[in-house]
Amino acid sequence: MSYVINHSPTGVYKNTFKRLPASPPFCSFLQIFLVMIFSNLKTPSISKSFEKLTPSKLPVVALIMSVFEHWEYTCDALRSYFLSLDDRYQYILVVIDDCSLDKTSEYIVDEIQNKENVVYLRFKDNGGLTRLWNYGVDYCLKRLQAEYIFLVNNDILIPKGVLGDLVEGLKNKGQAVIGPLTNCPGFHQKTQDVRIFLKDYQPSHLDQDIERVSQSLVSHQVEDVDEINGFFWGGYCEVFMKNVFWRWGKTVYYFNPFFRNLRNEREFQGRLRQKGGRVLLAANSFVFHYKDISMNRVNTRRIDHKWIYRK
Repeated sequence: MSYVINHSPTGVYKNTFKRLPASPPFCSFLQIFLVMIFSNLKTPSISKSFEKLTPSKLPVVALIMSVFEHWEYTCDALRSYFLSLDDRYQYILVVIDDCSLDKTSEYIVDEIQNKENVVYLRFKDNGGLTRLWNYGVDYCLKRLQAEYIFLVNNDILIPKGVLGDLVEGLKNKGQAVIGPLTNCPGFHQKTQDVRIFLKDYQPSHLDQDIERVSQSLVSHQVEDVDEINGFFWGGYCEVFMKNVFWRWGKTVYYFNPFFRNLRNEREFQGRLRQKGGRVLLAANSFVFHYKDISMNRVNTRRIDHKWIYRK
């Protein structure tokens, strides 16, 4: 099976990009600031949910996939996830849709309705990535009692066994989070660039090419780094439980809610390292990343301005 996308990554969001207004008035800045703060603090309401869980004695590894539109990429990410699973753990997929406006909801349900250990949650309103992560981690800890939690984007392709390998890489490492090598590591996470280890790497989303890259890295080790990209990362449950940013009544914020979409993983990893925790790079694992598929999508539903951007 080849992962064929109907539109190129650039073409998907090229036509949706809009420039920021030259100089919005001060009242608009204040309105945007207040909306962004309080939308991140409130607990999201669920408009649609689907849950299908099978009891198991194996340790639970929960994977939270954040979704905002672009169902083509999401469906391919889902297919690659199911093909990547092994029998080392009980893997539970939690897909959280941040109020997509396209056909994402119906396509996701169609993809997962006949699968085991899947959860689909759709928010009634769009609140940004950090709110989604806070809700998702809390759900996995309290509802699923997950021992390991991973947070991933919907524009990825996962080779066989990678999720289990990442869990293995966390063992005996204390308080730590871990992430894989990738083709698109981001500006601040250049240590995750697969080209450091495979000089002749050529980007390809074809499954046979991704598997070939993954097999080429099996001899490499897990190493400490300053930070890892938030497109695919996770850790042991206690890492999240012991590094809570803030509690407000019964609501727990594992990530700083004032970072709506960006810098959320960096802020968390910084707090973790200050407490003696570790940030790990699994140089023996690879995940393909299209990158920025949901960037520059304009959020105009909360207030009547067009310069709120979400990730």
